[in-house]
Amino acid sequence: DEWIVTRTGIRERRIAHEGQYASTLALAACRRALEDAKTDPKEIDLLLVGTVTPDYLFPSTACILQEALGLRPVGALDVLAACSGFVYAVTMGVNAIRAGTARKVLAVGTEVLSTLINFKDRNTCVLFGDGAGAAVLGPPQGREEILRCDLGSDGTKWDYAIQPAGGSRAPRR
Repeated sequence: DEWIVTRTGIRERRIAHEGQYASTLALAACRRALEDAKTDPKEIDLLLVGTVTPDYLFPSTACILQEALGLRPVGALDVLAACSGFVYAVTMGVNAIRAGTARKVLAVGTEVLSTLINFKDRNTCVLFGDGAGAAVLGPPQGREEILRCDLGSDGTKWDYAIQPAGGSRAPRR
């Protein structure tokens, strides 16, 4: 435990139970976010889900959540951006609000990385766990505003953390 904490800062990790998926973890987080924001699901104009462990490659986990939450037909899509998926989802949501294409956005990050982890590989297994978090974004209210979002990636290190199967290069069979 001390080795992990001193090198990563990680003190706790959660693992999903059997039958819990990205959508079920996200559903609980979304319901809580909607409740905390005192927002009716019918007010949501856009649903953005950051995940690299979707329930399926298609349909999107966002579509599954849209139905489960009782949202009206609105834009609903998954954002595949690994660890920064939630940050990208929030940024996209803020920009949709600023552009006037959405008034209220539900952004959620959800992962069930335990389904991909090799627990015998101590280099990576201590870094990943399962969970979800969500936020309702809306028009700025006084000083409560996201002023700026800076996104960036370093594509030269694409192979540092890789799920080698499941894409078009190496389909799962």
